[in-house]
Amino acid sequence: MNHRARLMLGLVAALGSTGAIVDSAALQQPAAAAFEVASVRLWTRDAPISQRITGRGLDFTNQTMRAVLRFAFRVRDYEMFGPDWLDEVRVNIQATLPPGATPQQVPEMLQRLLIERFGLVARREMRTMDAYRLVVGKEGLRMREVEPVNDLDKLIPRDPGFTSPAAVALADTVADTPDGAVRTVMGNMGRTTVTARTMYTLRVNAERRTQTLDAARMSMAELAAVLANNMDQPVADRTGLSGLYEFKVDLPLDATTVVRLRDVGLPLKDPPGLSESRAVEALGLRLERSRGPINVLVIDKLNRTPIEN
Repeated sequence: MNHRARLMLGLVAALGSTGAIVDSAALQQPAAAAFEVASVRLWTRDAPISQRITGRGLDFTNQTMRAVLRFAFRVRDYEMFGPDWLDEVRVNIQATLPPGATPQQVPEMLQRLLIERFGLVARREMRTMDAYRLVVGKEGLRMREVEPVNDLDKLIPRDPGFTSPAAVALADTVADTPDGAVRTVMGNMGRTTVTARTMYTLRVNAERRTQTLDAARMSMAELAAVLANNMDQPVADRTGLSGLYEFKVDLPLDATTVVRLRDVGLPLKDPPGLSESRAVEALGLRLERSRGPINVLVIDKLNRTPIEN
């Protein structure tokens, strides 16, 4: 894999989660439903990264423990507190659904699997945190409302910098989440996210230390999620807008991406006056500061090695 491809794949995590936008659910006790058969193994080197859920089962390959927990409990990174090694340990999980089960039950089944195979002990608690509310500005919207379009199968050119089999496999992936398919296409120092209704691109401008959010069709819940990932703080959609919108705006680079770009020796400038607050004001929106209790997941115990299959 060449230098550019390694940089691009490293930026996947820095650009944030691409899963469907969901609210954090309360921590549930293991339900009666469980996977019919499940295989859990530590990651083997050079395996491609994949996350698929079908009507028959689940296939997670080369997933970090943080990603598995994030999916199982429907939380974002700032809503989860656990051991430092969650990003180091990677696992392969293949599981079959029992007759009559649906993909919507997979997160709870995965919770049970983590308890049984990794000795997971977790709890929910309220922690006071700084947060933001995304609301409509006093002068009204400056975005164009558009109709939903299903572009999940749209041909999106692959970045020519991806040449190795591993890079090609990671350049265009589909995650079948309980809330629907989410396609992620990497290229041009960024990623495009596509669902059955929406499509938007986050493109890194390394020299200017910015990233451009180019939304063909985006919900306000998705925008709030992008802002939350960028700011590493809770952002709640309080716009009351249920439609999809087309817009283009520059955001500052998040701290994780800045570190990754510096690690590979790319020069970075400090963009004057650029912030998430000013960015959304250009769209006719506003970020309001708030502080209050956030329902978080606390990992008290989790084994690095699973129980044998």
